[in-house]
Amino acid sequence: MSAAEPAHEFQQGVDAIWRTISSFERYEWGAGVEPGFVEEARCGNEVGSIRAFQYYGAPGRQRLTTHSDADRTYSWESLEPYEDLRYYLQTIAVRPFDGDRSLMTWSVEFDAPETSVEQWRSFFREEFAKSFEKLEGILAISTR
Repeated sequence: MSAAEPAHEFQQGVDAIWRTISSFERYEWGAGVEPGFVEEARCGNEVGSIRAFQYYGAPGRQRLTTHSDADRTYSWESLEPYEDLRYYLQTIAVRPFDGDRSLMTWSVEFDAPETSVEQWRSFFREEFAKSFEKLEGILAISTR
């Protein structure tokens, strides 16, 4: 398995960020993600829930593997390959940082052919950066 772990500092506090991202069902804050749904009418934050969504127009499915409101963290895994990316496990965590600010980490462990590991590592870093930027915009509007 290979990994990447970008992080982003936010001006907003952890509660504002967690309110926006904590629902596994709502992933529209992610770059390239269109509104989706949780399959089988399960509670969105129930471990084992599967979300179906569109990612830059391609269908995707992910399973929630952990979720903790108390620790402000959750993880999910891929259920289907994406191009030559065979599997990934992603984890988001939001922590207090420098007074009223917060730090969000977004880690990924993934399985891909050795020849494309660096390509996927760059891909995840770029997509996470786009998602952090998109989330900044959403937070700016919601905290006015």
